[in-house]
Amino acid sequence: MNQLAYSGVTPWPENRSAPAAIPTKRTVAYISGPVSTDTNGCPGKELAHVGAFIVAHRELMRRGYAVINPGLTWFADPACDLGWSNWIAADLAIIQRSVDIVVRLPGDSRGADEECNYANQLGIPVLSLEEACE
Repeated sequence: MNQLAYSGVTPWPENRSAPAAIPTKRTVAYISGPVSTDTNGCPGKELAHVGAFIVAHRELMRRGYAVINPGLTWFADPACDLGWSNWIAADLAIIQRSVDIVVRLPGDSRGADEECNYANQLGIPVLSLEEACE
């Protein structure tokens, strides 16, 4: 049985066959940057930050990276009801277990600073978007 059947979503359309081999040799890039910094809880300003994550995501994908985009999690919890500490703990766990590089977007961010410091402690390179796309 399809493991996603409970939601009515199938992982691959029934009328298409899955590729014979799925490429797995991509560098995994985690995007780090401001989401809620200097927004005073204004969703419009936060969406502008999320937009920067989306632009970076698309550029990294064009360059052949597999991308982890925590900016998109804003849509799961726009009011931050789950709490900042839950989000940063989850982000650090992802960095520890899943990434090859961290791509730091410009702007002040306590969370992004923590993510990049943690990546540095683990020996994971932290690059700007421009550096990652060279």
